[in-house]
Amino acid sequence: MNILVLDDRPIGRREFFNRGDEMMVVALHRLLTEISGARCSSSPWKPFPYFRMGAYKENLRRRSSEEILNDWVQEVTARAQPGLAQAVESKASRVLKRAEAFRPLAAMEKRWQRRHGVGLFERMRVTLLRKALAAEVVTRLRDADVALWLGGGILADHLLTYLPSFLFELYLAQRLGCRTIVASYSFTVTDPLAREVAAVVLPAVDVHLVREPLSEQRLIELGVPPERIHVLPDFAWAWEVPANSSQDALGQWRNRLRNGVGLAIRGDRAVHVDGWVQVARNLRAAGRPVALIQTCPSQDAPVARKIAAESGAQLLPTTLPLAALISSFGWFDLVVTDRFHGAIMALVAGVPVVPLEANTIKLRGMFQMAATPYRVRPPMSASTKDEILGAMLETLAQQELWAAESRVIADTMRRQLRNGFFSVFTSLQEAQSS
Repeated sequence: MNILVLDDRPIGRREFFNRGDEMMVVALHRLLTEISGARCSSSPWKPFPYFRMGAYKENLRRRSSEEILNDWVQEVTARAQPGLAQAVESKASRVLKRAEAFRPLAAMEKRWQRRHGVGLFERMRVTLLRKALAAEVVTRLRDADVALWLGGGILADHLLTYLPSFLFELYLAQRLGCRTIVASYSFTVTDPLAREVAAVVLPAVDVHLVREPLSEQRLIELGVPPERIHVLPDFAWAWEVPANSSQDALGQWRNRLRNGVGLAIRGDRAVHVDGWVQVARNLRAAGRPVALIQTCPSQDAPVARKIAAESGAQLLPTTLPLAALISSFGWFDLVVTDRFHGAIMALVAGVPVVPLEANTIKLRGMFQMAATPYRVRPPMSASTKDEILGAMLETLAQQELWAAESRVIADTMRRQLRNGFFSVFTSLQEAQSS
């Protein structure tokens, strides 16, 4: 079985846009290597950025959603046809790939990766060399038996800009004869226009691996056949933290934050900074070190820096390799977070967590799936500050009990993920061979 991972992201890049996504991608590739008889390859990240929501809305004035997607299929397959222009673009693409590794340009490329999650040369390839990229994607899809898209939290109202382009890739894979899988994702789209294009593509997907049960119901409402939906823990749960993972050069940080509290706060939406400052000050006054953990530095840094500056809390380094970052969660007695993967990192590290609502259902859905006594609290605000601080103090008072609960949750979710993942792919292989 040939498996093509759509929109695959480079592994091992410290400048990964979102460290939670990096954790999920690394875990996926580890799982894929364990599938007997499977060969895996990768498709470029965001190969069709020009098929964005603005272009979709403009076309929707005179065409239906399905007609728009069909037009885009014809456009891409036409670009993929061999010819002089495509040959020239393919050569230019190879030159840009070599330029990425050229030492004088490497620092600039890393700065772009840090800020935008994608390098300048990579962006130039997908923006300017459309024929070469179309040929690359179409060729890989035609060679694949299964096209797998790691959806994560992308199908959400606050990330609509590129949603049509992601759904188009799935549609293109379907049109080229691939079986399709959307994996490890939540569906939180309520925007009518976005739901319209989703309703064309998602019901035809062969397998949906949603990472919490609340998204299952939303997909059924969209028209996805229930038998195609599997509720499976997020791939990040496959991560295991070695027992001696923190015994390294970061020991100074570990000792500094012993018995401390980690705050992993989203910075991509309105944040009640004053509430967090007050909580951090109260904890520090009680002798608890406090540190801000940035699992998505490009989004979280401004808020984290402000909270740290006003409360005296510390800022955990953002340049830690992924394994060290996840292990660093184990330094704390408690982690408070409104980030989905921030909660997973804490639980995988065996640390108690106080989870907070964000602006989607996914965190609440994950804890519902885990059947845990952990309670998802409301977002930080002037009216909820005392409730959140009280939950933190109550959890710290029974730290060992809650740490044991975190380890049980992590083991249970990891086992459910592995059993379900390999069951799905065994069924696909049996269907292919029959």
